[in-house]
Amino acid sequence: MRRVLPLLAAFVLGGCAGVAKHETKPPTELEILNRSAQLAFSRGHYAQAATLDQATLDRALIEDRPERIIDARFNLALSETYLGRYRLALDLVTLAEAERVRRKLGPDPELELLRATIHYRAGDSAPAQRALDALLGDRTVPAPTSARAHFLAGLLAAGRNDAAALRAHRDALAAGDAPGDQADRVELDGHLAAIDADMDAALRRFDQAALLRSRDGDYRGMVRTLVAAGTIAERAGRAEQAAGYWLRAGRSGAQRSEPDARAWLERARSLGKRTGDTALILEVETMLTKLGPAQGSN
Repeated sequence: MRRVLPLLAAFVLGGCAGVAKHETKPPTELEILNRSAQLAFSRGHYAQAATLDQATLDRALIEDRPERIIDARFNLALSETYLGRYRLALDLVTLAEAERVRRKLGPDPELELLRATIHYRAGDSAPAQRALDALLGDRTVPAPTSARAHFLAGLLAAGRNDAAALRAHRDALAAGDAPGDQADRVELDGHLAAIDADMDAALRRFDQAALLRSRDGDYRGMVRTLVAAGTIAERAGRAEQAAGYWLRAGRSGAQRSEPDARAWLERARSLGKRTGDTALILEVETMLTKLGPAQGSN
């Protein structure tokens, strides 16, 4: 069973929704492994999820069932993305796509959306945009996948300060009342306000989007919004506000082993020293101590 692609439930976290069905026979080994991986991922235990996803893939390869091989590689790529291992994640998507072609299965736009997401997370905007352009130019792509592609394309447009493209992608989003749908629209509205140099409106919308994502359990999306708010507040010379956003992003990320959590906390500490916020500095240093020494340090 494939995981819902987060962001984009927005890279959303984990799990397959639905009403549990009465099982007439015991679950298979593959099903047990997959469920365990889903649970670990939904709880933010990404290293554990990756280990279980690899075991799920190994079992699917034994059984030579192409759909399950593809889904296991998809899930493992997602876990590796959350661990910051983007090259490995992209290789897994390539292998999943090759399996789909080799076994003559139908199109799989979710794989291309995952590829675009990984490139986005890695900071490689050009290949991310190419993958999204292909998806958005295909009228056969299911509406939910298209909506998530529009959201990610909106984030890319925001990154290059392209207000026209950002507004077009924002307007293409569904007008639903689900927290995730609302958060997508409000987050892109925040970026539009920032491009228009209305920093008060931008930060209000990022605050609203972060709250919606938190209530929806989309903590990675919440952190992405806080990082955007911190970046914009700092750019506007609002060091005290920016430090607060970086702290909130870093401490949430640290609990879920986000690869960038340390950098966010260190940014908060730097701004806290500039503004003389001793309480913030204390909290950051406590979190950094819990994280232990940075990788590569002696």
